[in-house]
Amino acid sequence: WLTALAFPESRVWVLAWIGVAPFLAALRLSGVRAAPWLGALWALVFSVVVGAWLADGMAFYFEQPRWFGWLCFLAMLALLVMPWLALFAAVYRAFAERFEFALPLLAAAAWVAAEWGRGALFTAAGFLMSNPWALLGYAQAPHEWLVQILDLTGVYGLSFLALLVNATLSDVALAAWRGTLREGRAAAALGLALVPTLAALAYGR
Repeated sequence: WLTALAFPESRVWVLAWIGVAPFLAALRLSGVRAAPWLGALWALVFSVVVGAWLADGMAFYFEQPRWFGWLCFLAMLALLVMPWLALFAAVYRAFAERFEFALPLLAAAAWVAAEWGRGALFTAAGFLMSNPWALLGYAQAPHEWLVQILDLTGVYGLSFLALLVNATLSDVALAAWRGTLREGRAAAALGLALVPTLAALAYGR
């Protein structure tokens, strides 16, 4: 829900930098088998909050009852969005078992891979079932300095940066909650996330 508020109509773009962190923490605290289900649930809630209007739009376009629009909308989510977030959740949970300091970077890479998969993979293969809709980087559209980096990276670069910050905040919060947070490590982790973000801002400026 927090992440969804970064998109229209609310457009609180800064929430894209913190809204995914609770989800990542939940994945870390869940069992390995539960992670894909949490990913699918996150995708469902996010998509409904951001795009419930699409169900009514489908019903209006096809001149069908409202339930038909919702059925089409949920089918689209089940086929094109939820599997990718479930896959990301499974991969992230597996990474969390094996890596520590590099986990935010790996999480950001996995997230971008999932976004690219649902947004470009089938299109590149000539297949029409792609969904490059509400990618995390799109929430930064109102921020003119940040979006300039798109000329180098496309929207996936912004998604990478936002997820990197989210994953770092999640790691630091979990370590603090568990009582294992070391001040030096926290500063290094936050620096790892903030330096590329500040570089993107400077580039845009």
